[in-house]
Amino acid sequence: FAQFGRRVGDLYATNTLGAVIGCAAGGFVLIPTLGMRATVFVAAGVNLVIAVLILIVDRVRGKIQPEAVPEAAAEDTQASEASGVSMLRWVVLVCFGLSGFASLVYENAWTRALTLVIGSSIYSFSTMLVTFLIGLALGGFIYAHFLGQREARLSTFGLIELWVGLSALATIPLFERLPLIFLRLLHGFGDTFSVFLSLQIFLSALVMFLPTVLLGMTFPLVARLFTQSIYRVGSGVGSSYAANTVGAVLGAFAGGFILIPHLGVQNTILFAVVMNLLIGAWLVLTDPRLSPAPRYALGVAVVVLAVIVPVKIRGWDPHVLTSGVTIYADRYESVPTNSLRLEEMKRDDVLYYREGLTTTVSVHRIPGSEYIYFKSNGKIDGSYGDALSQLMTSYIPMLLHPKAEVALTIGLGSGMSAKALATFKSLKEIEVIEIEPAMIEASQFFDRAWVKVEKLPPGINFPSRPTVRPRPVYDSVNDDPMTRIWYDAETKTLYYKGVMEPEARAKLINLSEDLDYRGAIDRLYRNARQSRHSSVLEDPRVRVIPTDGRNYILATPKYYDVITAEPSNPWIAGIANLYTREFYQVIRSKIKDDGIFAQWFHNYSMSPDDFRMVFRTFAEAFPYVSLWSMKESDFLLIGSKQEHSFDYAAAKAVYDDNKMLRSDLEYLGLSDVYAVQGFYRMNRDGFLAFAKGASINTDDGAELEFSAPKNLRRSTTELNRRIMTPFLADSPPWLKSKPPPIPRAEHHYYLAQAYAASVARNRALAQLDEAIKLDPKNPKFRLLKMKILLEQDKSAEGAKEALAALAQGAEHIPEVLAMSDEFYLPEAKMVYQKTIEMGHKEVLPYLGLGNIALHSGDLAEAEKW
Repeated sequence: FAQFGRRVGDLYATNTLGAVIGCAAGGFVLIPTLGMRATVFVAAGVNLVIAVLILIVDRVRGKIQPEAVPEAAAEDTQASEASGVSMLRWVVLVCFGLSGFASLVYENAWTRALTLVIGSSIYSFSTMLVTFLIGLALGGFIYAHFLGQREARLSTFGLIELWVGLSALATIPLFERLPLIFLRLLHGFGDTFSVFLSLQIFLSALVMFLPTVLLGMTFPLVARLFTQSIYRVGSGVGSSYAANTVGAVLGAFAGGFILIPHLGVQNTILFAVVMNLLIGAWLVLTDPRLSPAPRYALGVAVVVLAVIVPVKIRGWDPHVLTSGVTIYADRYESVPTNSLRLEEMKRDDVLYYREGLTTTVSVHRIPGSEYIYFKSNGKIDGSYGDALSQLMTSYIPMLLHPKAEVALTIGLGSGMSAKALATFKSLKEIEVIEIEPAMIEASQFFDRAWVKVEKLPPGINFPSRPTVRPRPVYDSVNDDPMTRIWYDAETKTLYYKGVMEPEARAKLINLSEDLDYRGAIDRLYRNARQSRHSSVLEDPRVRVIPTDGRNYILATPKYYDVITAEPSNPWIAGIANLYTREFYQVIRSKIKDDGIFAQWFHNYSMSPDDFRMVFRTFAEAFPYVSLWSMKESDFLLIGSKQEHSFDYAAAKAVYDDNKMLRSDLEYLGLSDVYAVQGFYRMNRDGFLAFAKGASINTDDGAELEFSAPKNLRRSTTELNRRIMTPFLADSPPWLKSKPPPIPRAEHHYYLAQAYAASVARNRALAQLDEAIKLDPKNPKFRLLKMKILLEQDKSAEGAKEALAALAQGAEHIPEVLAMSDEFYLPEAKMVYQKTIEMGHKEVLPYLGLGNIALHSGDLAEAEKW
């Protein structure tokens, strides 16, 4: 019995070390190599081998006669134990259960905080779990070989708990330093995947190692404290282990589902720290072997510390935590010092920060503008700049099925994709599946614009909150702007809910002649033009369901006309299972015979093998597929059971009857719904040819889950674009089979608009050249070509198109001047002079010529203008 503590410590350390090896082998070797099913078979095989070995050892031991123990001795020992320390044993059990509770609260909180630094891939979670288990194993080993033969005391257990709390407390200020440490080490050792894995292990150990070593020492100590007799080893160890496990289960649940969502990660760590401090104080106070004076002095000091700590600890800076160093490390590579890196991290304003159930969500604004974007765990997942991708993810499938009645979208994000669905009057039911409730709050920042207004002019009295009624999105453009505008006198901020149309702007501006007020409304109008959310969550047809998208679709008995999905990137743990063959098969079973499925995908930070894998997997699951390009790195995969095509007559009827749809397409630079066809890039034959020889992503193999993180931060956009180009179609097949239903010049022009919007500039120019050949005097063609040429930094050619547009009339001067800053000085001078010659009276061309003269040192000429 004297060796009991050492033996339990060795046993615990050995078992936990086995867990370390199993976790590392499963996460880094077995599943990536063998797949899920084979890995389970390997684990089952190991269990069977263990069972056989145990049976053999047991048979050998059975031949050895155990030494007889007198019954009286056993009875005396049991009587002595029963009359002794039963109360203290319950104290030990309760404290050990609470310690288990605190340990899993720590693991939840540390994991959530570390994902902001080392990422949230499958490798990140494997690394964090392995690190946690290594600490526990080492703690058990240390107790066995250094404390196992010493007397087990309550105060020892208490002191260990105190040190657990203090070491965990030290991790709180550390977390704000981790992003900077990560950047220094990554840039110092080189950005390779092996270095990245090593940094994950190092940073995880920096946070977890000391607390988990201390926690690992507690189990053998408690087993020794609770087991007072060699004859009660089984019940003593079992009871100790059960108490700790029950506490751990409750801690895992409370940490993930209650504490972090309600208190935040930092306060959750503080909560566990206070628990450990109070547990330690209770154990020290309860130890009868300590003299009263030091016992009570230490207990009171710890209680005071537990009260003071939560009040005095400074809160984390959300700018630093959401800096996304795992994704955006290259942004800081040229920044030489930590102080400058911190300045770069704090460059944008944080409007919203919430540590939700599954992820940390934040909304940011670029200072000096109203450009808004949101992040999930530090990665940008949506912004005003992504409006094309977010809107078209729903508009394209809906225009391919304009009579759809039931739709579902996976992921709320900024709300633009859901809003695009709600724009269609035919839809009677729209389900939005969003696993993170905090995303609902974050999306509402994309539904309002604001400007600072010191005070409203006399006679203007806006309400203190919006009074717009809940209604379908497609009706919102008809709302009285007075129901959508409100003024917060406390913050001196004027707000507008949703998109402000030109008619609304005119009505609000005409309320007063005050120039400051009119300027504020004009700025508000420009900001509100970007608010494409349009209060979609207030649409009575929309229902937000807070659950996992894949499991919901698998379980629901419903069938859908349109399903859209805009998941995050597949290198994030759990996201890749939305790109597997089995998921696509579930989707195919849930869309109606004429239904459409649309899924966003990207080519950045994706190896060509992974990129082609997704294409092959998608084509294997759906009999009819097509690819649409929304930006140079964003794509839309379309799958259906029946051949899908763009019915212009049906789409045009919807377009003409839907002011909201027209507003959105105009915002994207498309002057007719016909232009949407210009996003088409590939048919099924192209899919199969491009993906020939690629692997298939399956639930069992989880190929994408394990391969995608290896290409994080790699510049693969241009490489993937280049290998895909030979397989792209020059136009949709339905446009080749018959003449276009509109004049051919307009046909080329509309396709050019889509190409320009999707940054396929050479394609756009080719279409515009065809349009100009057919109608050389159309100023719209010239103006679009001018804009594209200036985006390509071709100032002289752009000026030529500008002059050709101006030759068609003075009404085109504003559009030319809107791009005047993009011209080089010689071409800008030529354009300004032309507009003045045409009798333009606005101040801009005169100021422009004056600045050009000033720049060239001709002061007399500058004064003239």
